[in-house]
Amino acid sequence: MKKYFKIKELAEIRFGINARTVPNGTIPCLQGKDFDEFGELDETGITFVPEEDCGEKDWLQKGDVLFAAKGSRNYAVVWMRSDMRVVASATFFVIRLKKKEVLPRYLAWYLMSTHAVRYFERNVKTATIKTISKKVFDQLEVEIPSKERQNKLIVLHYLLRDEQRISALIKEKRERLIMNL
Repeated sequence: MKKYFKIKELAEIRFGINARTVPNGTIPCLQGKDFDEFGELDETGITFVPEEDCGEKDWLQKGDVLFAAKGSRNYAVVWMRSDMRVVASATFFVIRLKKKEVLPRYLAWYLMSTHAVRYFERNVKTATIKTISKKVFDQLEVEIPSKERQNKLIVLHYLLRDEQRISALIKEKRERLIMNL
């Protein structure tokens, strides 16, 4: 029997902060542009916000899931660091799991699954910037399999992602080789 829960039953969901970035800011503020198409953090362009613009409740914790709800590319990543104070911008929903039977990486995978993508596409608000509202996000039904199955799905997801990354590198090198002939 499959178990489904609305995401709002599984996690606390909040918006990232809406703060101005400044050259002399001291707190890193993650934005949509800071993650590549494979969900990897690119620290080279991170912007900073003043410490007074964010509070302790805004700090990301290890295991928080970030979901990019605004823009042309919706994706989810898991924040796995605990060595620094960092906040997420308002581009993201910050999702902190309440139920231990759900793995953060599984939830991130599920948020990019066909089921979730179709749900978001049916319910997205379009203006100049595509936006998934919190009201819509809260109602997403998430299937929760056993932890063993969650782990298998996570492993397969990362293997597929690695394969895609390697294929992209091969394509890039092949194109460079052709251009240099």
